[in-house]
Amino acid sequence: MKIRPCLYFLLLLAIFAFVPATAQNWNDPNEWKINLGDSSSLNLSKFNDSAKEGIKAEFELRNANHSYVNMQLEPKQMFDPEVPVVFNIKTNASCDLELKMLDEENTTYLRKLTMKEKFENWTSLVFYLKDLDYGWDSKNDSYHKFGKFKYFGLAFSGVNGKGEVLLNNASFGKKGMNSFSSTRTHLFSVTRRFCLKNVMAYFCLQEAKAIRMPVHTITPSWPWLLS
Repeated sequence: MKIRPCLYFLLLLAIFAFVPATAQNWNDPNEWKINLGDSSSLNLSKFNDSAKEGIKAEFELRNANHSYVNMQLEPKQMFDPEVPVVFNIKTNASCDLELKMLDEENTTYLRKLTMKEKFENWTSLVFYLKDLDYGWDSKNDSYHKFGKFKYFGLAFSGVNGKGEVLLNNASFGKKGMNSFSSTRTHLFSVTRRFCLKNVMAYFCLQEAKAIRMPVHTITPSWPWLLS
């Protein structure tokens, strides 16, 4: 009995439908794109250290005022805002770490953390889109709605200086995991009253008050306000 060409085609489609896709390896430096500010530099390579392996990010910031280097990945998996991004990190750097999510219109949500005297030992970070604050977009849209997810990014920013960051086991996590900011509060002890005007609200900070930073507002970049 002869099988028509169209049946061959349908048979091949059925076979490929049951072949599992190759999982994306976030620990592969080739999966990441690099963006640089000013004349700063960033090199990504593989590392293998005491049974751990992943990405080594070596960078140099070359601006006395402010500069950055950015690495971003476009996940092949479907994005779910109820599923966090997870990774382990170990650093030798004194600048800032920026956790980012970008949509297809380059609307950027982020959270800035200082790396100075932090993450000297392996530390697990877990964060959701809801843990990030609105940063900017390409349309100067006052609504700040996050659209279709496209990129997960990490940036290292600050003034002149070199640093090294090791990343391990980066991937999407599981629903319900506790994020790094799930119990986060900011404790300020100041002797004067400060009123900080933000995009969506006013914050009045008084002496010895614990205030949780609201979601979807620009994160102040002064060191004493950082997590």
